[in-house]
Amino acid sequence: MPDQRLEQLKAKYQSVLNLINQLGVQLQNLHVQDNKLFLKGQAKTKADSNKVWDHGHNPTDQVLIFLFLIFDEEGIRCPCSVTCG
Repeated sequence: MPDQRLEQLKAKYQSVLNLINQLGVQLQNLHVQDNKLFLKGQAKTKADSNKVWDHGHNPTDQVLIFLFLIFDEEGIRCPCSVTCG
């Protein structure tokens, strides 16, 4: 059953996963947590992270959670956690 829910959510957010792949975001973890799709990855820039957020964000949707580790222009690691809903 958990695998079935994961596949449902991956299908729902396929366009977000495609963008993650297109931008070269290193996806480190993808799983269901509290019935929500949890994504953890490392974006090359904050701009890339923002693109993924903008593409996947829907204020009425409480199913998607993003967690990225971002390297900014100076190479500083910045945590970024955003939750829809």
